Amino acid sequence: MNALLIAAFFVGQVGTLDPGSAPRAGSAVLADGTVTANMSYADDIKACWGTGDDVCIDFDATKWCIESSVDGDLVCHTPGSASLDFKTQTKYTIPSTVTVTANAATVDLSDGDLQTLDLQGSSAAVTVTLSNAVTGSWALKIIQGDNGDTITWPGTVMWPASVAPTISAAEDAIDLVTCVYDGANHLCSANQNYGAP
Repeated sequence: MNALLIAAFFVGQVGTLDPGSAPRAGSAVLADGTVTANMSYADDIKACWGTGDDVCIDFDATKWCIESSVDGDLVCHTPGSASLDFKTQTKYTIPSTVTVTANAATVDLSDGDLQTLDLQGSSAAVTVTLSNAVTGSWALKIIQGDNGDTITWPGTVMWPASVAPTISAAEDAIDLVTCVYDGANHLCSANQNYGAP
């Protein structure tokens, strides 16, 4: 969604554009306090509603956010990305593919809650690192390579009965690891060897 379109929707709506200034249809108050009738991506625009700026929409050339005075950013979008980031960290995104470099793969959870780890081209053992974890659930689709690769998981990943699964060994086999991050550990389970019946 285009930030300029979001701005066009909110400009002229009933509410307070800036504390102490009355709203005017077709105008917006920029962050520097000036009023403009023509917005551009370079403008830093913030429109707020409520006696204490209870709900605001704030955007500039880098992102737009709906925010509240109590909870901060509620939902944000960066133009050109495929995701909406919610305060609860639920993400709607196009799945990201994680690459293996020197037998290591970093799953950056800020890239979305569904990602693919393709082990083609790696050697026998791959060490996975998790970064930017937020409370909530996420899933990793694993595609086996041509070497019967194994995966070493970080210590924060926990499995039922404390036993990590051995991923399916056949080339191009598909396993799905689903996890819930509780703020300290990733509680995970695996469904393995997906295929058509």
